[in-house]
Amino acid sequence: MNQYFIYTARLLSACCFYLFLAKANIWLDTTDNTILAFGYRFFLILAPLVFLITNKWITLIAFSISTGGIVFWLSDNLFIGTILLSLGMAIGGYVLKYHASKTPIGVSNNRIALNMGVFFSGLIILLPINNKSFMLLGLAFMVITLLCSMYIREKTQEDHKIQKLNFSFSQLLSIRGLAWAIVGFVMGIKLMSIMSILPQYLIYELGKLPWWYGLVISLSSIVIVFLQIPIIHVMKRFNFFQTFILLAISMVFIAFPNLFYCETIIGGLIWTFSLTVLECGISYLDIFSAKEGTLLIKEFFIGIGMASTVFLMRNVDPASAAFMLGLIGLIGTLLAVKLLKPQIILQEKVAIS
Repeated sequence: MNQYFIYTARLLSACCFYLFLAKANIWLDTTDNTILAFGYRFFLILAPLVFLITNKWITLIAFSISTGGIVFWLSDNLFIGTILLSLGMAIGGYVLKYHASKTPIGVSNNRIALNMGVFFSGLIILLPINNKSFMLLGLAFMVITLLCSMYIREKTQEDHKIQKLNFSFSQLLSIRGLAWAIVGFVMGIKLMSIMSILPQYLIYELGKLPWWYGLVISLSSIVIVFLQIPIIHVMKRFNFFQTFILLAISMVFIAFPNLFYCETIIGGLIWTFSLTVLECGISYLDIFSAKEGTLLIKEFFIGIGMASTVFLMRNVDPASAAFMLGLIGLIGTLLAVKLLKPQIILQEKVAIS
């Protein structure tokens, strides 16, 4: 499998999705915005079925569905377009992430490609163009993504068997599956910190999204591009449970955007930078969940966490909502550690090659 096609598809699809996700704060209503965030992970529930039907063509089919969603948007059918876009992005993004989550370097390169896409989406947001132009640009990105998807294949029969394991919810009813579901929910809150918590807090405090919000998104992505690989090498020295400390700390930051004066450009940058650095380390959990066959469970519940974050931020006072989300995330992190600890033998330093 050509890794360059995987990373290119990851970059372009991420640029397209996060461009729409950021614009959704002022473009889509609460229902469609929640569907877009929720569906990005919720529709992973259909991944086993889509994989069974499409097999090695799953990436191409998934991103074709997303492309169809943009076409519906261009036809002013926002509801169906939102469903199709989030459905395709959920499955297509998951397949790309699965292929990259086999080694620390793969995880790092995947996140670099994703965040380069987010970086470009932040720059595009700064452009004074209308919504239709944004959609046409996103459509162009998806067409190129489709071309890359044509070259993404399974390599060996063994790789195919491993993939089948990670396209299953069979462990969801186990203690370990429940623990990873909680981890996914908390990570969903974390992932929406910059795309929902910050913009809704800014809109509430300033009455609009300031011009520098797109700059914050781009700078956050650049931090990940340059620090992801160094941090992932440091994470190899961490115990499995020590990795959860970073997730817990990120929830504390999320709970108090007002203490950082996030309504100012300096405060917003410091808050975002801190969460971004923590995110680089938290991504190491992808390796553990992939090896345990719970990656799909974790990714699915990330969607529930993302949707819950959007819903709460759009319906409750932003400062109070942020505190509630941070508290829920912190409690969830501690509970996940409690559930996992009796079953994990990894008490030594982790070294995954």
